[in-house]
Amino acid sequence: MCSPIIFLFIAEALTRLAESETEGEQQICGIKVGRTHVRISQFADDTVFFLRTYGALKHMWRILMVYEEVTGMLINQTKTEGLRCGRLRKHPIPYRPDLGTDLIEWVKPSEFMRLLG
Repeated sequence: MCSPIIFLFIAEALTRLAESETEGEQQICGIKVGRTHVRISQFADDTVFFLRTYGALKHMWRILMVYEEVTGMLINQTKTEGLRCGRLRKHPIPYRPDLGTDLIEWVKPSEFMRLLG
């Protein structure tokens, strides 16, 4: 009975890590909805990061590594997808190991993203 509640407490740590990022060019700025900057969205065990630049991926991976190390929970690489929106749709994906773009299955134009639930 306590397992779902305990999971929520652990998952909240990831939200706190993402929300504690200070704003900057290469950090997780998120998207602006009204007056709020949304950096992360979580539902059950699915997580979505909202990033403005490819450079922000470096910070996202750092947050995920800290989260994995502290909680023991691991990212499922087979479910990691990226969807480019806005200005990023017009720019080619820089396949750079230092940013971790090679670790993401990028949704191709005119294809759909898998939503798991």
